[in-house]
Amino acid sequence: MTRKLTLVMVILNVMALGLLLKDHLFTRTVSASPTQLGAVSGVVVTAGDEISTTSLSYVDVPNMTATISSPGGNLAIMFSVEGVTQSGAEAEFRALVDDKSTEPGDVTIFASPLAAGNGFTFVANNIAPGPHTVKMQWHKPSSSGRALNMQDRTMVVLAGLQ
Repeated sequence: MTRKLTLVMVILNVMALGLLLKDHLFTRTVSASPTQLGAVSGVVVTAGDEISTTSLSYVDVPNMTATISSPGGNLAIMFSVEGVTQSGAEAEFRALVDDKSTEPGDVTIFASPLAAGNGFTFVANNIAPGPHTVKMQWHKPSSSGRALNMQDRTMVVLAGLQ
């Protein structure tokens, strides 16, 4: 199996585990065999409690912070969310590594009264070796409308990507 295909399989298995355990808040660290993926390691954080915000400036998404030890290289931050509500409203998300913004920067989703899933991948390039704190933030870009609500959410962080 190629390294990329193996990496994709690991990611899918980790995300499937998050879906199975979505009603329980947990943080898990997973590592791949060095013979399969080089020095790639990962952290998974998931939560299912209902949260809301009316903040017009960025605030941390509760329970979506993780620390990962990186051998250096690039980080990939995959974030999936279900249930951002209030029809017609917008929500903006961003991922921070050590309080610095990642690519592609702010991501906007349009809320719906129906439960809907959204997923994003953020990248931090050329990260120095050592521990790094990764967190998700969100806010309402407009003062119109009511609070934004969110329920199920998962963050997968992979370190050591080239």
